[in-house]
Amino acid sequence: MLVDAVLAYAREHLATEPVLPWPELHPDNRALKHASGKWFGMLMRLPYATVGVDKPGRVDVLNLKAEPELVDALVTRPGFTRGYHMNKRHWVSVRLDGTVDEEDVLDLLHASFLLTGGKG
Repeated sequence: MLVDAVLAYAREHLATEPVLPWPELHPDNRALKHASGKWFGMLMRLPYATVGVDKPGRVDVLNLKAEPELVDALVTRPGFTRGYHMNKRHWVSVRLDGTVDEEDVLDLLHASFLLTGGKG
């Protein structure tokens, strides 16, 4: 499962444990944050329709920060949309339903970590 891979990567390579920013409202949402409190990722479970897919049910999604040019390129590919509930120019939402390869997801996670002030 890609959510498990994202959480394991964040723990092992980025020394980050997820936090529940709104446990009462959205217990499925988990933020990945720097020690400073700055977010570099947000895991959410959203209706497929929210990410532009005409399909019933919900999907795990990871919001990541990226350079605007990369966001523009990624949203032309299956599995990517502009960041849900984030700045659409600087954030991208990635479906974690197997549409995007795990390696690509983890590379983008690491890039988001670095872009938002991480070292490593």
